[in-house]
Amino acid sequence: MNCKFIKYNMISYLEGHLPAPEIRAFEDHLTKCNSCRQVFEEFSKTYNLLDAGQDVQPNPFFFSRLEQRIQDQKQNKAGFVPHVLINALRPVAVTLLILLSILSGVLIGSQFTNGALAGSSYDSEMEYYTEYVYFNNVDDEPIEYYLLNQSEE
Repeated sequence: MNCKFIKYNMISYLEGHLPAPEIRAFEDHLTKCNSCRQVFEEFSKTYNLLDAGQDVQPNPFFFSRLEQRIQDQKQNKAGFVPHVLINALRPVAVTLLILLSILSGVLIGSQFTNGALAGSSYDSEMEYYTEYVYFNNVDDEPIEYYLLNQSEE
């Protein structure tokens, strides 16, 4: 009989599942081996504390609630495909909405630009911006007017 056998068979000994020759060898080893005896005493204290605990009785409605939850999950699985489809299509819808917003912003912006060009003598949008927006009334400012006239002479 060795220490390894004692450690692996403590529960069997305490529950009375060991054969009679092994019980005698188990007890003889405990009388001879001090470390196995200490381990066995601690283990038997713990085992007795756990064994002395009250048995927990389940709620009488536990099984019926469990069956109901299983039935509910089975019914919810039938609606699972549309739910997954909705979640998959949501990003597509958001992307289309963003693209539609950008397109409408471009169209509205071009209408304002074309409206500004419509009443003017400019041939293109580029000419409108370079002449009217960026260099508007350059001639009215004395320094720029002076510099422009100096470069022409």
